[in-house]
Amino acid sequence: MYVVSILLLALAVMLFISIAKVYRSIPIVELKRRARAGHEPAKALYKVASYQYSSQFLLLFIAIICSAAFFVVLARRSPVWVALVADAALIWLAYIWIPRSSVNIVSQYLAQILARPLGWMLQYIHPVVNHFHKSKPNKRH
Repeated sequence: MYVVSILLLALAVMLFISIAKVYRSIPIVELKRRARAGHEPAKALYKVASYQYSSQFLLLFIAIICSAAFFVVLARRSPVWVALVADAALIWLAYIWIPRSSVNIVSQYLAQILARPLGWMLQYIHPVVNHFHKSKPNKRH
């Protein structure tokens, strides 16, 4: 059970980082055009991508929470140095290597599958995130 929970948390971190990359890679104007043309995957992706900052915040927040849980679960059963090395490897893989790689079909398919639950969560999270995002003063020179 211990190994399964560690693997599931590591996969969740990589999944949500990969999905965030999918939403950043396709311009929202292009998604909107494809959705209007009747492209079903684009319709699903556009619903989440239209939230812009809120969708990126939610995906990265979930990835960070899973990454922290990965470290805590691993540190409880193994020496701290093992947990630190494993967490450093996960951070390198998820936050450095995946964002620099290209978007693949698997990532797009997973983003399409998770679009409905993410869209549901964003309905409730977007007003709060949008309030804080818009309350920031714009610096114009």
